[in-house]
This record gives sequence, C-alpha cells and structure tokens, in this order.
Amino acid sequence: MVLFTIIFIGCVMVPVLLSAFIAFDVLIRRMYRDHRDQWESLGRPHGMMWHATETNRFSFKSDFARKKLQFTWLFRTPEWVKCDISATRWIWWLRFAVFFWNAGIIGVFIAWKLLIV
Repeated sequence: MVLFTIIFIGCVMVPVLLSAFIAFDVLIRRMYRDHRDQWESLGRPHGMMWHATETNRFSFKSDFARKKLQFTWLFRTPEWVKCDISATRWIWWLRFAVFFWNAGIIGVFIAWKLLIV
C-alpha cells in the first residue's frame, strides 16, 4: 500500500497539482497583459511561479491577492474571463485540477484509514 501511495501521489497527483499552478499562472499573466487595471485593483497578484517585473514576489499585498484569487476563481468567473474563450478553458482546467487534487488526496487518506483499521 505504501508503494502504491507513493507512486499514485508522485505520478498522478503531483502533475495534476503542477497543472493547476500553470493554469493559475496563465490566467494571472493574461490579466496582467490584457486587463492591467483589474490586476492593479486586485492588489497586483503574482502567480505560483510567475510575477510581474514591477512587483516583489515576497510582497504581503501581492501574496494575499494571489491567495484570495486562488479561492475566488474556484467559484466565480471574472467578467474578463467570460469574454475570452481561451481564458474560460484555463479557468475550467484550474477548477478541474484543484477538484481532482483534493479528491485524490482525500481518497488516499480514506484508503489508508480503511486498510489500516
């Protein structure tokens, strides 16, 4: 069971998590590039791996804005995304990847609990 868990998390779950990070970064970069006024009004959020040259990756305001968007975009679609087919696909991929990540990790914990007890 231990080996299966390690393989499952390493080969399936980590790529899913990385794809969620990439989707979020693509959306942040697109907002920065095409909707700069909204990006600034939201606190100049940075991505998981990307940040604008005029922001500091370790800025509390930018980090807080990123965390807020990570949660908000799971449940609400911004107006600028609704008008952009590519961004709509990215936000749905983000939602799918986050759901799959959470379901997979919860599944691993449930499997461990059922097999150990």
